[in-house]
Amino acid sequence: ASAVRANDMFIVQYDAENRPSLVAHTDSSDISFNVLLTTNFTGGGTRFWNRVTREPFVHVQPTEVGSVLLNNAILRHEGVAITQGHRFIFVGFMGVDRKDPFTGKPTGLSIFSSYLSMSWMVTKFKEGFHASRNRLATQAARKWTDNKFIRSLFRDLVSAIQDLEDSQARHFFADLVKPQDKEAYLAKLDEAYEAREKAGTALEHEPSWFKGQQLDLDVDGTVANVWASRKYTGEGKFNEL
Repeated sequence: ASAVRANDMFIVQYDAENRPSLVAHTDSSDISFNVLLTTNFTGGGTRFWNRVTREPFVHVQPTEVGSVLLNNAILRHEGVAITQGHRFIFVGFMGVDRKDPFTGKPTGLSIFSSYLSMSWMVTKFKEGFHASRNRLATQAARKWTDNKFIRSLFRDLVSAIQDLEDSQARHFFADLVKPQDKEAYLAKLDEAYEAREKAGTALEHEPSWFKGQQLDLDVDGTVANVWASRKYTGEGKFNEL
């Protein structure tokens, strides 16, 4: 199985009149990305905050349709207000797993990218805390992680590690693909895909897919909950199409 799993994807609309911004938050994933879909607006962008200094460290404002912003999901960030028009972005939440949550097979993720990664551990402790809280709320079968001291430990570790990362880790923004290199980059990707298809070469770790791709995992990487299908109601956190 592939270590990177698509867990949720959706479209967000920012409206200058009704919903111009999104308050500072962290995402429920390991990796997040958003793709700019429109340019008929002013303002906007994504501002990232340091939780320790309580100051922003970068404000990213893509201006070209198709531009992709990729970030560590535990970074605190906000959708900056637009002052005119409508801003649409395509958002993806990606999970990073040591084992396939459906088959239990190892994904090949190294120990350095998992247990020795503070960011990865934050996500796992957060998942363990929420999975336990949901079991207690629904009277589901108990697990050892439902002990109140274990739950409190998960919660405190999330807060402590996030503060440690914000105070000690270097925060920066970088263009992974320069605008002038875009066409060459895409051409190389196409060449690689075509070469693999001609050779009939399979990926070493094939991705797992299922309808919905919306899971809550437990701290041990097992499935804790499958989300209900989301439908647009005109209310709630996201204006979805």
